[in-house]
Amino acid sequence: MNVAKYVSPSTVPTDHKYEFLLKWGTEGSGDGQPKYPAGVAVAPDGSVYISDMGNNRIQKFTVGP
Repeated sequence: MNVAKYVSPSTVPTDHKYEFLLKWGTEGSGDGQPKYPAGVAVAPDGSVYISDMGNNRIQKFTVGP
């Protein structure tokens, strides 16, 4: 599994335009509802893992059809 590299705000290019594209779920305790997400990792198959400190779990999001 590849772990996403942390990029501090000081290393983000200032000459780029950024656009919000996607939101995953809402805050809570159900499926797709992290409470205090703390980290993100992306697997080679495109699955995304989010460490959810508020619910003491890791949630996996898979690539859709």
